[in-house]
Amino acid sequence: MKFYHVFIIGLILLSATFISRSNAAGDSKLLWVAVTVFDGRNNKSFPEYYGQINQKSVDTLTTKTQEFQMFKLENIFWVNDEGETEKLSDSKKHGRLRGYTDTAYFRSDQIYRIVFLDEDYVTKLLNNVK
Repeated sequence: MKFYHVFIIGLILLSATFISRSNAAGDSKLLWVAVTVFDGRNNKSFPEYYGQINQKSVDTLTTKTQEFQMFKLENIFWVNDEGETEKLSDSKKHGRLRGYTDTAYFRSDQIYRIVFLDEDYVTKLLNNVK
């Protein structure tokens, strides 16, 4: 009887590992985008963040958006008031780091637009990194 329980638990763990690996493989294609969102700090302008989003998230965002649904944006940067690009992980506000990584999650129901970018454009923008 013990062997049966151990066998079932092993099958469940093996299945979970296989499913997570297959999902990760499907999410691996990252697309460069410019995303304009309402992030709570907007007065009269809406910030535009540049980053990478996986294809599966793009498919979900363009077919059905649900309230409080989140999406992940990786390798985030933006253009500051001086015209320089600033990475999330390097940015500071009042002397403190804003982000420790270049990844953030945004609510999908607060997106105003998504613009797909090509590698050349992103490379030109990143040459102005602060």
